Amino acid sequence: MEKLHTLAGAKESTAFTPGTLCAIFKGIVIMKYELVEDIKSVTIKSIYLDEGLKALKENNYIRLVYKISYKTEYTENKPYNIKNEIQKIAKCKQIEELIIDISHLTENTICINELSKLPNLKILCLIGGYCNKYEVDFSLFTNLEEVEFDWQKKGIANFDKLTNLKKARIEEYSQKNMLPFRNCTKLEKLTIRNVVLQNLEGIENCISLKYLSIIMCGKLRSIKGIEGENVFTLRNNVDIEVFKEYLEKNGIKDVSVIGGGFVGIECAESLADFGYNVSIVEAQNQILMPFDYDMVQILHKELYDHKINLVLGDSLTEIKKNEIVLGSGKTIKSQAVLLSIGIAPETGLAKDCGLEIGKTGAILVNQHWQTSDPHIYAIGDAIEVTHFLTRQKTRLAMAGPTQRQARGVADHIMGRTVKNKGVIGSGCIKVFSMNAARTGLSERECIAAGIEYDFAYLIPKDKVGLMPDANAIPFKLIFEVPSGRILGAQSVGEGNIDKRIDVIAAMITMNATLDDLKELELCYSPIFSNAKDVTNMAALVGLNLLNGEYEQVRLPEVRKIVENKEALIIDCREENEYEAGHIEGAVNIPLSQFRDRLNEIPKDKPVVVHCLSSQRSYMVTRDLRNRGWTNVKNMVGSFMGLSLFEYFNDVTSGRKPIITNYKFNFKA
Repeated sequence: MEKLHTLAGAKESTAFTPGTLCAIFKGIVIMKYELVEDIKSVTIKSIYLDEGLKALKENNYIRLVYKISYKTEYTENKPYNIKNEIQKIAKCKQIEELIIDISHLTENTICINELSKLPNLKILCLIGGYCNKYEVDFSLFTNLEEVEFDWQKKGIANFDKLTNLKKARIEEYSQKNMLPFRNCTKLEKLTIRNVVLQNLEGIENCISLKYLSIIMCGKLRSIKGIEGENVFTLRNNVDIEVFKEYLEKNGIKDVSVIGGGFVGIECAESLADFGYNVSIVEAQNQILMPFDYDMVQILHKELYDHKINLVLGDSLTEIKKNEIVLGSGKTIKSQAVLLSIGIAPETGLAKDCGLEIGKTGAILVNQHWQTSDPHIYAIGDAIEVTHFLTRQKTRLAMAGPTQRQARGVADHIMGRTVKNKGVIGSGCIKVFSMNAARTGLSERECIAAGIEYDFAYLIPKDKVGLMPDANAIPFKLIFEVPSGRILGAQSVGEGNIDKRIDVIAAMITMNATLDDLKELELCYSPIFSNAKDVTNMAALVGLNLLNGEYEQVRLPEVRKIVENKEALIIDCREENEYEAGHIEGAVNIPLSQFRDRLNEIPKDKPVVVHCLSSQRSYMVTRDLRNRGWTNVKNMVGSFMGLSLFEYFNDVTSGRKPIITNYKFNFKA
């Protein structure tokens, strides 16, 4: 056969000679398998027709990549049905390798067993996703030496009949099904993902096994009713399809998401966008535990504003058909439950193999990700990692570090030098109109590690204020005292959050200080940022605090000060701003008037100054200190920050607000 060329995107009819392989006409590929006699390998990909055909030569056989989609009309305005193509393939008696991607083909009746008519078929791969419309009877494929498939509830029969099997890769999504390996005595390589160990029936009979890779799924903690048909977990696209189908077929209206972590919040947002009544149940007093309590209040408000029923400080104890029961005894109407909690690293296999488990309960590995058996590597959620800043062992369930770990393992196996510097826990999330990101250590983590720290909290705009789409971005920069070393940062707002946190992440890995960040030269244009970016500004604020040039009152401290009247609170905004909403008991002395009203400000009593975002109050605080006031402090975040911090708890707990009217942004 002559060398094949890429035909994707061809505009005119094209043909190969000798032996027509295919024709491409107006971007639609039409395969002509019956004309092919010497093709040995075929790959069918379910993507899009208009992407055309890719054909390439690999080793001594030809692999065709045929891209189709049931979403696209195929000739004469009829939906494409892969069944017809499988029947054509079954006529190609010389095929030795066949790969079929069944992604999104749930509307088709797929007769995979027709392929058993191929006498020379040695490799069969059924990949790509959710489909309950097919079943493969492996007793018809006894010559197979290699298989790959996504394990389905209805999809597999007589797997133990593959007595000639040498290589298998399996994605297992149903924890109730067994994988019978008892007759696979020739199996040399086995890769399994998302598997429950107990389901590997007869694996001990695989006496030829030389390579075993098992990617374990985590273990859910025991909850009454957790095995119900209305209970779901999401680990991949297939799970999403199953969950979506259940919701639609059963007319579900009320869904509970259990767990307020990254995945739980993202799922809750998606469900709300599709019109479901969503409840989030989180056992902690906040969602997204990597963030500090003061920053996450902004996201609590965002969820509340979008009609999410957010239940904090309560845990799930029982799942019923139409409701869930919480530890407090409270019940929530719910016909479907999505679990995003209690996932513990699956270390059972490691323990059974005698591998050492670390103090965090995860698998102990060295700097090359080798376990206590140097021939066994481990990566991902199940291992202990070292935090770059604290040098303490921790666990980190994030995709980015896991990807780098995988590359590091591959490099080490190949004899390359690997530098494992540890992790800093960078992450971001979108919650409706808000963006949130964090990196490094939080206040909570600094306290746990015994690190002396302070932080700068400011609310600038993400770009020049004259730009109509400029947004406030509350930003928190945590630094070490007295070194000024940057330890972490968090930001929540509608503006460009992630790039600022990425800047801090880079600075952390370079062991940078506030002085380094202050001088960092970043891109500037009015439509992208300010001439002093928020990261530069945060460093300047941090240096002022580090040098003792002024003191600040933190947001969690304000309510106690107001309720106990522990200090005189001065609101230095203009009179119209004060009248629109203010802190209870605050005295309005505008910046434009305060020099004429110094006699109203006591020197023998604590004074707390605030404005809208702490910029004007900073000026007043510095001026008063220069004039001899020693008892004056600036309020972190000022009135906007306090509004964001107090609002959710005010409206959900029924407590008395300390603010007469809230202000959440710079808009008039």
